Amino acid sequence: MAPIGDQPEEEQDAEIEEDVGDVEPLKKARDPKLPSAADIAEHELTHIPYRDWCKWCNLGRGRGIPHRHGGDSAVPIVGIDYFFITSEGVKRRKELEFEENSSGETALLAARSSGEIIKCLLIRCFQTKNLFTYCIPVKGADEEDYSAGLVSSAVFWLGHLELILKGDNEKALQAMIDRAMRLIRTRVAEGSSDASLRRLTKETSAPYDSQSNGGTEVGVMLIRGIFRTLKLRTEGHL
Repeated sequence: MAPIGDQPEEEQDAEIEEDVGDVEPLKKARDPKLPSAADIAEHELTHIPYRDWCKWCNLGRGRGIPHRHGGDSAVPIVGIDYFFITSEGVKRRKELEFEENSSGETALLAARSSGEIIKCLLIRCFQTKNLFTYCIPVKGADEEDYSAGLVSSAVFWLGHLELILKGDNEKALQAMIDRAMRLIRTRVAEGSSDASLRRLTKETSAPYDSQSNGGTEVGVMLIRGIFRTLKLRTEGHL
């Protein structure tokens, strides 16, 4: 066979000519960082969990890179605290305009009775990061053990074998935690099928040290961020 250079010009063109007809289009994988339209529609119903590709999640709950540190407890800790839903957003007791005395508590109770303020209970597991929040009718340990029952149900749902319940030094909160511990121990003694808890203790925050209850305050911050996200998205659409 003669080299290509020795062949006639028309034969050279015939050998290098390519087929330009229809070809199957190249298949491309979807970028995993970009959600589908269905994913976006489903996420916008509640904006839970946080998604970094969502504009409203970033505006309402976006934060910098967290600083990791060691020294976590070997026994799982579940933090418990109260927070309030107001017309200005989610607030803790010290952030309300009512003074922390008898007259302030009376005014706060009146605001709650009128529906101006809603009191809520927060339960957060420091180890699993699970977060439970409930609207509650009264403060502290009520006669029907509604709040204490919510805490005991959350504890058994988490399924820890050992557990520490942690709250600040507020008397009403500590009374409710004590009642929840009694309910949990009663349920364990009765041999309930989901009562696998073997050890239960209580821990209070160090006085005048907000950092000692930081894990629970993170839960309040997350709830506040969700409210802010939903508010900003609604305002944006309006």
